Amino acid sequence: MNYRWLNWEDPLINHGRWTIEEDKHLLFFIQEKGINNWLEVAASLGTKRTPFQCLARYQRSLNPCILKSEWTPDDNA
Repeated sequence: MNYRWLNWEDPLINHGRWTIEEDKHLLFFIQEKGINNWLEVAASLGTKRTPFQCLARYQRSLNPCILKSEWTPDDNA
């Protein structure tokens, strides 16, 4: 199988908006399974999300270590 099918075109993949409940469960399973085990996190979530979707959601929206503020002049120095 090719990458595109496994991560995007498969009709079983959930492409809907993430719910608050999914976010809560995602954070719980990340804490339980670890930050490097996205296959198990996705399987445990049980909402037909791919491991890549789980990783992307965490990194883009839920990871408290990623700064979400504007760049300062000092950041550009």
